[in-house]
Amino acid sequence: MTLRLTFRLLRGGGVAGFVRMILVVVGIAVGIVAGTLVAVMPGVLQSRADVMNARMPRQPVEHGRANFVFSTSTDVWDGQRLGRTFLADVGPAAVPAPGVARLPGPGELVVSPALAARLSREPSLASLVPGRVIGTIRPAGLLGPDELFAYVGVPRTGMADAHPGAAFGTRDNLALAKQQTGLTQSLALLVLPPVVIYLMVCGRLAAATRLRRYAALRLIGMRRGLVLRIAFLESAFSGLIGGLIGILLFRLAHPALATSGILGFSWYPDKTGFGPPFIAFLTVVVGVVSGFVGAAGLRRSLSRPIEARRDTGEARPRVWLLLPLAFGLGLTTYLLFSLQPVAGVRHQAMPGAMMWVAIGSVVITVIGVLVGLKPIIAGVARMMRKPSFPLSVRMAGARLALQAGVTLRLLIGLALLVLVAGVSAGVLRDLELRSSPRGGSYSVDIDGNSAPDPAVRQKIYDLPSRFRWTVQTSLLPTTGVAGGSGVVDQARASGYRLVTMSCAGLRNLFRQPFPECRDGRWFRMASQAVANTPYEVAEGAQFDFDRGDGKPQSVTVPGQRIVVPDDSPFPVQAYGGLFYAHDGPAWSWTKDSYSGFLIDPDPRVLSDFKVRVAALSPATQVRVWGEDLDLLELARNQRGVIDFGVLVGFLVSILAFGIATVDNAVERRRDVAVLLVVGMRRRLIRLTQILQLLAALVVVLLVAAVAGYLAGNVALRLNDIGRGWYGGTVDAMVPFLGVSVLVALCAGSFVAVRRLASEDLKRE
Repeated sequence: MTLRLTFRLLRGGGVAGFVRMILVVVGIAVGIVAGTLVAVMPGVLQSRADVMNARMPRQPVEHGRANFVFSTSTDVWDGQRLGRTFLADVGPAAVPAPGVARLPGPGELVVSPALAARLSREPSLASLVPGRVIGTIRPAGLLGPDELFAYVGVPRTGMADAHPGAAFGTRDNLALAKQQTGLTQSLALLVLPPVVIYLMVCGRLAAATRLRRYAALRLIGMRRGLVLRIAFLESAFSGLIGGLIGILLFRLAHPALATSGILGFSWYPDKTGFGPPFIAFLTVVVGVVSGFVGAAGLRRSLSRPIEARRDTGEARPRVWLLLPLAFGLGLTTYLLFSLQPVAGVRHQAMPGAMMWVAIGSVVITVIGVLVGLKPIIAGVARMMRKPSFPLSVRMAGARLALQAGVTLRLLIGLALLVLVAGVSAGVLRDLELRSSPRGGSYSVDIDGNSAPDPAVRQKIYDLPSRFRWTVQTSLLPTTGVAGGSGVVDQARASGYRLVTMSCAGLRNLFRQPFPECRDGRWFRMASQAVANTPYEVAEGAQFDFDRGDGKPQSVTVPGQRIVVPDDSPFPVQAYGGLFYAHDGPAWSWTKDSYSGFLIDPDPRVLSDFKVRVAALSPATQVRVWGEDLDLLELARNQRGVIDFGVLVGFLVSILAFGIATVDNAVERRRDVAVLLVVGMRRRLIRLTQILQLLAALVVVLLVAAVAGYLAGNVALRLNDIGRGWYGGTVDAMVPFLGVSVLVALCAGSFVAVRRLASEDLKRE
């Protein structure tokens, strides 16, 4: 009986009821597509982590046999991560890596399909990945279809920083976990709140009409439990259909979404765990939740059915709800203007206690926006009702005052989205600044272990650059020799640094005359903070260095000193160091020395330098100071996730706003009919509806954007209080503001009563 009555109610709703059901089904389907993407994301990230672990070379156990020799390298090419595993001395017992049919020999390559495509059209990339392609890596060995990855076969003599390898597969790699940190949480935070609000809006369409209809069933004698079951089944039916359609749409869109890289990374669609059990579970959950949402709020109304059939206004919002917003905005503004960096200190983070105050101010601001919007909207509505304003504005203010809470519930998801986007923009900018080199030049190092061939190292040293120097570390004390507590003993224990550079290069680098500098002479070198302090190694101390021929060279610290700025690229900030005015190494190229370069701050110049180094020695590591590849990849992934999440969340929020607005107009068709009967023009009614929507929308977007802008700048300055104002949040939301206004104009233009009839004056 319950099912039959439910279907009769669905069928008896007429055209309006059918249209509402279609809106509910479509709305739930769209929400399920967005929600399913969040649900499958943990499986996607876990699959990527499994692939990364499975292809990492594993060293043999103690006294175990090595089947190959390897070294790994990770670089950035054209803003994308480039991974290389160099292999040598591959034995017959070596098991290929996942997705690889055969490991490459010297001069051979096994590359990902994306890298193979780029090698054919980018000759300069071939210097970083030299050799003949003998095969491509299958999906089992790749993180995604757009990944740049290669196994490079090289001779043993051409490999730098070599390690013995037994097989592939390890659980010790944490790099990918760092790169993927917070991706699921970010996507869920941006997408799920608008989706939940959207589904609740869809489930509560025509709420007033449905409430009066169920109250009428109670008045004719139907039990409350039966009415609740009917309401549950009616909503669950729409939820099940919408859930199935949404899952079908997701399965159709998933392949394109997975391979597009729109989230900042790509994946293979068949590695998500999105199978029949998951589909069945999700469908049932959607149907049950839709039923509960549809029946929510009916118990009290069904207990008092007569009161449920009366129209009641909303309670007036309390002014004290503005206090959290005022306190949060005031605190964030105070922090942004009061915190100033100490003179001479670069990249100064917020103090520990102040950092927690800043985080607390952001949280209070977010809460303040959510609870303070209702009195703000009510205040704007009262202002619009001033007698001096036109009739359309006064009527819009009166309607907005009566429906302030209803309007806010439609827009609260949008406000939360703008806030989260603002904070996320500041966090992303912080990640980008911390992961990329900063300053007037790129500081680059070539380590001695990375390029063991002295002839190759000299050729690398001669490559074009703005400045170049070498750094060598003194020989460490023999094991078992007791170390003292003095500055000299500590310098010997940690390694005393010897810097070599020509006097002309030194003068040009720091733009100082250094009249005492003469090529071929030895000096003490100290930073401004260490010079003439007890922490500087004094004149007369002796240190031993490797000459490169197996014999140590003892050097006595001279008395004449060269003082360099504290932010110099030389590692002399502790204990000072030695300086030999010479262009090149003091004796020869050794493994405990490295060459340093300053490169023009142009990514293309840096890429060209890497290509030139790779042409001389493909396995040589080029270390760029300030370039954190893990943070760079995390920033790239988070940027894609946040941009996509903001877009999806915004569209869902605006769609919910538009659908609910049209439904509300249908609900109030009796009021519109009364206005038409008394002679009001349809154009004036349309203008009133548009002004009502625009006023609420502008207030919500303005308050949320200001709060998000301030909170995002606080998040940006957590790690460096000297950073300037960042307007990325405002720039990102400008296109969405235009879409919001367009939706408000379209939704507000809908007038429920087209042709006035006597039936329009009825309540139902």
